[in-house]
Amino acid sequence: MKYMVGVDSSELSLEVFEVACSLLKNPEVDVLHIVHVWTPALAYTATYDYGSMVVTNRAIEHEARNLLIYYGQKCAQRKIRHKCLLVSGDPGTEISSLVKKHHIDTLVLGNRKMGAIEKFFLGSVSEYCLKHAECSVMIHKKGSHVCFTSNSPRTGSPRVTGKELLSCVTLHECLGPRHKPFIYVESNWNASQILKTLTDHSITAVPVRDALHDRWLGFVEMTDIADYILRIIKEAKTDEDLGQLLARKPLLGIHAAQLFKRESPAKTFKALSSEDVLKDTLELIVEKGFERFGVQDLTGKLIGVVSQTKIISFLSERADVFEFSRKTVSELQLGYREVISVNQHELLKAAIEIILQMNIHGVGVVDDQGKLVGNLSVSDLKIATSDEQLLQMFYLPTKQILAQQKQALIPSPICVQPGTTVEEVIEKFAITRVHRLYVLDEKEELLGVITMSDLMSLLFSVFISK
Repeated sequence: MKYMVGVDSSELSLEVFEVACSLLKNPEVDVLHIVHVWTPALAYTATYDYGSMVVTNRAIEHEARNLLIYYGQKCAQRKIRHKCLLVSGDPGTEISSLVKKHHIDTLVLGNRKMGAIEKFFLGSVSEYCLKHAECSVMIHKKGSHVCFTSNSPRTGSPRVTGKELLSCVTLHECLGPRHKPFIYVESNWNASQILKTLTDHSITAVPVRDALHDRWLGFVEMTDIADYILRIIKEAKTDEDLGQLLARKPLLGIHAAQLFKRESPAKTFKALSSEDVLKDTLELIVEKGFERFGVQDLTGKLIGVVSQTKIISFLSERADVFEFSRKTVSELQLGYREVISVNQHELLKAAIEIILQMNIHGVGVVDDQGKLVGNLSVSDLKIATSDEQLLQMFYLPTKQILAQQKQALIPSPICVQPGTTVEEVIEKFAITRVHRLYVLDEKEELLGVITMSDLMSLLFSVFISK
């Protein structure tokens, strides 16, 4: 049986969640889908300030993701098979759509007992789902619940294998109907402008266009900006030196064309057709070292970028079609390797140097007893609100950077256990959008780290003859 529960940050939501959990009887078969629908702030709620609206929506989305992580962890502790679904928009419409998409048998919702005027203007999510959700709907009120059954017909779809799925899904489907517009920077943009673009759009890399010669130079990443900063701050030996360096505003003097490195496939701009399938994309990632691709429509117009994160996000709702989805981290020895880490008292500068030297996406942060307390990556540089603060961050201890992560609603570190299934691992990557999951045993001893590359290799393994 497939169950779905709608959650939010209210106390009632905790009761609704418990009711939904009580319905699960067969741990081998039953799956609980946990859905949260967040509503973006509109222009008029942000005083027509687009920048404020972006910041507000980013904070709302961070809180929404943390909420799902909380409920996902509660399920993991009880060994409940579950999926976390995060969407934005109108709650009633989105939940009803997800019910149909995931072939849900029973939907569990809470009733806030809105007044007549409030219901007239806002409508009732539970009332809407009763009419439109194609499944049984259980409405929970404090202390009791009532079950209503929808008579809407539901039609199932034939089950496919993971191999068949990857062989038929196109990049157009992977981008989804609500994909972000194609974002790029010009070759003459300076590092400060590039950093703002990466931060505003919550991305770690952006393609560089040479307008003069009408060509794409490649992708510039946060690592390129970090590498440049490390090179220029070497000359700052004292606080006075750093002050003089900040006064020169060095990020304004370096441009996109000077930043990125051409020798790495990860930096190469390669455009694929929207009709190309995921199988071929995975092959380029696993065997050639690419990390992201531009996607063109049938007219040759660039419509988006497909990254490893985008692929995982798409597959997270379909992970159960893979034969290995129910296997555990321990069974597959997924991510069991030595973890590169730094002490929480070391400077961010030292951590970034290790990341660049070893060509990895991040490092673990441990306390004086060797216990994992956080994760650091070049993406954390986006916490800075100005160029001056960015350079100063390199001289802060990693412990202080972790504190800033919490203020920015960035959960760290994200961990799994040896008994976590691959399906749950994929889901956690999709919900958190991190690139690394740490493996901890019951005593919270660090066993290893699972990266996006590990997942890409695992997915592509369905095409490798045994």
